[in-house]
Amino acid sequence: MNRELIDIDTTIVDLRELIRMVWRRWQVIAGTVGVGVGAALFYLVTATPLYTASTTILIEPRKQNILDAEAVVSGFSTDTAAIESEVELIKSSSMAKRVIAKLDLDRDPEFGGRPTPSRSLFSTIASWLGLSDAEAEASAKEQKVPEEVLNGVVGSFSGHLDVTRIGATYVLEVSFTSRRPDKAARIANQIADSYLVDQLEAKYDATKRATQWLNDRLASIRAEVQQSEKLVGLYKAKHGLQSTAGQTLDERQMASLNEQLILARADTAGKLARYEHVEKLIKAGKSKAELAAVLQSEVISNLRAQQSEVGRQLAELTTRYGGKHPKVVNMRAEYNDISRQISTEVGRIVADLKNEYEVALTRERSLQESLNEIKRQNDASNQAAIKLDELERDAEANRTLYESFLTRFKQTSEQETLKTTDVRIITAAVPPSKPSYPKKKLTLTLALAGFSALGLGLAFLLEYLDNSFKTGEQIEEVLRIPHLTMVPLLAKSDTVNESGGPLGIQRYVVERPLSSYTEAIRALKVGIQISNVDSPPRSILVTSALPNEGKTTIAANLAYHAASTGLNVLLIDADLRHPSLSTHLARGKGEDGGLVELLARQATETDVIRRDLGARIDVLPTSQRLQDSAEILGSQRMKDLVRRTGQAYDLVILDSSPISPVVDARILSTAVDSIVLVVEWDKTPREAVQAAIKSMGLDKRKLAGVVLNKVNMKRMANYSHYMGKYFHQQYPYYYGTDG
Repeated sequence: MNRELIDIDTTIVDLRELIRMVWRRWQVIAGTVGVGVGAALFYLVTATPLYTASTTILIEPRKQNILDAEAVVSGFSTDTAAIESEVELIKSSSMAKRVIAKLDLDRDPEFGGRPTPSRSLFSTIASWLGLSDAEAEASAKEQKVPEEVLNGVVGSFSGHLDVTRIGATYVLEVSFTSRRPDKAARIANQIADSYLVDQLEAKYDATKRATQWLNDRLASIRAEVQQSEKLVGLYKAKHGLQSTAGQTLDERQMASLNEQLILARADTAGKLARYEHVEKLIKAGKSKAELAAVLQSEVISNLRAQQSEVGRQLAELTTRYGGKHPKVVNMRAEYNDISRQISTEVGRIVADLKNEYEVALTRERSLQESLNEIKRQNDASNQAAIKLDELERDAEANRTLYESFLTRFKQTSEQETLKTTDVRIITAAVPPSKPSYPKKKLTLTLALAGFSALGLGLAFLLEYLDNSFKTGEQIEEVLRIPHLTMVPLLAKSDTVNESGGPLGIQRYVVERPLSSYTEAIRALKVGIQISNVDSPPRSILVTSALPNEGKTTIAANLAYHAASTGLNVLLIDADLRHPSLSTHLARGKGEDGGLVELLARQATETDVIRRDLGARIDVLPTSQRLQDSAEILGSQRMKDLVRRTGQAYDLVILDSSPISPVVDARILSTAVDSIVLVVEWDKTPREAVQAAIKSMGLDKRKLAGVVLNKVNMKRMANYSHYMGKYFHQQYPYYYGTDG
């Protein structure tokens, strides 16, 4: 993928670069999409259409408890696990075999079954066996399908079946796919019917088994009940034990005496407390009034009331007549008589309290003696009672178990005759009007989307694997060397003059001074000059990493453009391995010698330098090819030649061999002021350029920069909108035309 798609420093995707990448790789993307959609169309045309019919089944969440059958065969649990279990049951091989047998699908070729032989064949066999056609057909149907064939049919049948739960409801959708719509509907309905029958049979079988088990168990429990009750009766008769409501007579008498004794003790204690309280008051010398208040007797209360009234009258008479008056004396005698009556009543009540206490105490002792007697009698029969309790508990447990089993047996017996199920069919399947397979719109959509993604992936992969240079930014980012200019690729129409004759490509800047190609060479010259503003280079080496990158054409056009600006220029063909510059610019003059002869002192500069008077440029060609060119180019004479011509000319341009194949350029690089590296656009591998620069072994400051040559300006617009022919197309009046 192009390294400019994503800015590593900021991790921001350049959407414009992504769009340009898609545009420049549109052929790959379109081709991939075309192949994918074509394959999808071919598949849709050739695929056998299939039809899917569906029926829906409801699992009833509400149970019909006509009887207590839930205790024997519980209804469906409506949790997710239970419903999913029913889904797997419908999809099971046993259910598939039931439907296959019902519809004779084991003889249907669609599911891999063996079809029934033709009628004519069985007619022939029938004639041999003396059977009728009907008998022959029946005989053919009775032939058992081999197990391996049946298993294959079951597997194929299961592949056509789909059972799903609709959302979070209790509804199951049973779908079946077949080549014929009527067959799909018939099989889907048969699956639903078979499932309902399976549920009824399962409940019936479970109820039948439970009934049988309960019947057998009841017989054994009934015998146990009879035996345990018989043991209880024999034990009671043997030990003379009688019980009422689970208790013996002694126990009931003890309970009754205990209750009476508790009440007697409470009564005795109350009477004793009252008697002792009165005794304490008498011993303490309390007054009759206080005793009367404690005894709470109605007689005493009346006497005290009379005494109070007499006392009041006595006080009034004493005040009126004095203490010796007869009325006062009589009244005082009456008062004293009432006091004596109160004292007598108090004594009588105290005596009664004592008598009541003694009677209560006697009754309590009598009850205690009776209770002790009953306890002594009960202790003698305790051991026998314990054993009796054990026998009675065992008999009661057996009786309870028997009654429970008897009730359950009656319920299950009734349930055996009542066939109900917890599922029902909501919607029966009908033959579909449209095929469910293949899904044309979905297939085409997926093919379009999938192969579009694949095409984009291939485009990204090609971009990632593209190892050539496309933009100046890539050059400066990867090589850390300035990018000087982009020289456009000249089409065949650009190299033909008005009369139809060929234009010299090495002199193109002279023939087309207003072309974009000339503008690129002009930018190259400016770039070289500003590479060292303080000391502009006077000798320039033009080279490339690999052959055929256009370095010779760049060197020649740079020389002609520099000469057109008024500079005195010398162009030296220093490519002794492949002197193409001399072939094009110095035809017919090689016999006078060239660079090799000059360095060998076999000719003078006047003899070998050719003058192009029209362009005011001098050319020093090479007259012969040499294999050992390194010794000549690395000689001191070559260095002196470059130094001397650099002083005599305003600009000396050397066209050398490529860097990678030979060492000529590396040797010449030490003799020049600056180096221009030509790289072919969209072709030269980056590693080759990096290796060439590294093999030069020079300071990068001597490299003026890199020229991207043979740039397809139309395709270049896909890498940079403002490159290519953008400016020439937008501002033709300013740049002129390439024509």
